[in-house]
Amino acid sequence: MTDRAKDGWLALDIEAHDIPIDNPDSYYKKIYATGGELNNYWNIGNDDRDQSYYLRMYLSCVQAMKYLKSRPDWNGKTLVVMGQSQGGQQTLMLAGLCPDDVTAALALVPAASDMLAPEVGRATGFPNWYFNTNGKDPKKVHETSRYYDPANFARRIKCPVLIALGLHDEQLAPPASILADANEITSPKEVIILANSGHQNEHGSQEPFFHRAYSDWLPALKAGKPAPVRQ
Repeated sequence: MTDRAKDGWLALDIEAHDIPIDNPDSYYKKIYATGGELNNYWNIGNDDRDQSYYLRMYLSCVQAMKYLKSRPDWNGKTLVVMGQSQGGQQTLMLAGLCPDDVTAALALVPAASDMLAPEVGRATGFPNWYFNTNGKDPKKVHETSRYYDPANFARRIKCPVLIALGLHDEQLAPPASILADANEITSPKEVIILANSGHQNEHGSQEPFFHRAYSDWLPALKAGKPAPVRQ
């Protein structure tokens, strides 16, 4: 965020959880441990669309966007959403939920996509709701997943999208799940296939995405130019 701010952007980093960001490490270990309030948070309420943990997470992104738009130092034109993994998930969600507000979306290995993929023999990624029913009614979990699946937001996106997948990302964001997102996007899009990458930037394997995002897309958007989509 500080790098973006130094480059002249009005930047806001959205915390996915409603927790302090400056507590000792012991605090975070406790809340993520067994019995902690955020232990397996992704499964909380995943059998009810109105009780899912992701509901607050998604709506907080919308509120953050409204806040940015209300600031007098926003130029009133350009609003870019971007993120990686769960942040990429939220990126596609926000671009689809607020299609008339977002100028461009940059999503690196977005998670949680194509949640019902196992029904047709494809792999789904984190949080794997299709299998993580945890004693709940699987039909309710599967139905709830439809409301939070980035692929179902992707079809509403109107802005240009830069999206990347890692061919070795087998568990958190499998390539097929991200292609499911991309196939639903009807606006201009650029798909980057990271041939040697998993979910992280191992040995610089995600640099092709970073180069396109930071050297090409963001400078163009900052200058008020169209996103330089490579079809």
